[in-house]
Amino acid sequence: MKKGSINIVLGVIIGLIVAAGLVWVLFYFIEVFLFPEGVKESSPPEFQYEQLVKLIKEVPAGVARLETYSSSRDFMLVGFSKDINIIEEISLTSQCGKYPIVKDLDKPAVCLGKGCLCLCKVDATLAQEFSGDLIVDCESEDIKCETFEQSVVTSNECNYLMYYHTSKNPKELLIAKNNEKIIITPQP
Repeated sequence: MKKGSINIVLGVIIGLIVAAGLVWVLFYFIEVFLFPEGVKESSPPEFQYEQLVKLIKEVPAGVARLETYSSSRDFMLVGFSKDINIIEEISLTSQCGKYPIVKDLDKPAVCLGKGCLCLCKVDATLAQEFSGDLIVDCESEDIKCETFEQSVVTSNECNYLMYYHTSKNPKELLIAKNNEKIIITPQP
């Protein structure tokens, strides 16, 4: 090979390496500026939960509103009144939300002394495969909970809310609010 041909080949190789480096730098800056680390997209159930919390905050006391709510089999809405720290499995009633759960639900520490609405994780593997109970997790660090001055319940006779559905179709929730309670009632 001639010296001139070698210089051309080396020039092309160096050019390709520089171009690849520039493309990498470009992708890096696109990722850093368009997708900053602090910004995290919500999953559909988390987005629905955030919209529900926003609506609850907007509804004035003495007003009731119907809201369409969609979830997934991986999540359960759990509401706690101000004066309970645990939802005991043996005390569940159909009126307030009775689902087959493996263990009692402890109120998350962030909610102590306040009313609270949480989007808890559900592992339905036992229920699906062995006709067992749901494993409900309201204690992990990544659980979403919103505190309120009012208790979050299913009705005036309840001191908690449990809402879980596996249908792909959205359901209606009636949301009413007074000075003492936020009442979220699933509609048939």
